[in-house]
Amino acid sequence: MGRSPPLVYFGADARRIARVLPPPPRFGPFRLEEHGPGDERVREAWPGVFAASFGRRAGEEAWRATLLEHPQYEVRRTALLLDGTAAIGTMSTAVARRNPSVGITHALGILPSHRGQGLGRKLLLWALHDLQRRGVERCEGESRLRHRESILMHYDLGFRPKLRLDPWNTPDPSPWPAKAAARARQVAGYAAWRARARGRGGQDGRGGRDA
Repeated sequence: MGRSPPLVYFGADARRIARVLPPPPRFGPFRLEEHGPGDERVREAWPGVFAASFGRRAGEEAWRATLLEHPQYEVRRTALLLDGTAAIGTMSTAVARRNPSVGITHALGILPSHRGQGLGRKLLLWALHDLQRRGVERCEGESRLRHRESILMHYDLGFRPKLRLDPWNTPDPSPWPAKAAARARQVAGYAAWRARARGRGGQDGRGGRDA
């Protein structure tokens, strides 16, 4: 098995996000269930959604590692998005174990069969509203560059690249040249996103603390 690509990180002050955050989402014909991450319903449904969303095998071990025993993040709430009785998407909210004032958008996944309907953005909106209710001071997330749409959704909602990591962030064991290249690509992608946002009259990504 090859080494995973480097992580990239993004974040913003919670007050900044609140200024651009749309109202809580409606999911149309789909139904949202909210659970504790250790609930039996999550244990049963989450691995299948995770595996299909990310194209790799996942079972109870992945559920425990991602939602219950993550070394950096304490997951507080997990959403399951249902089409009838079948889970088609998931999203979790967490706080940083070493700084609970930092909220985390965590483990967003949508089945390939249900992509292209804006459901990922709606789950992200759900997560940000949940974190706002919890009173966090800052919101952060992490991903890999191949998950471009997820990263851009975060930028649309006020996030910007985070290049200087804090002790609460997930360490990345990638070699430094690979991490530097990924961060350079992230910065270039953010600049391109900001140019498009300015062109359409949207918020331009200024603010926050991470240049």
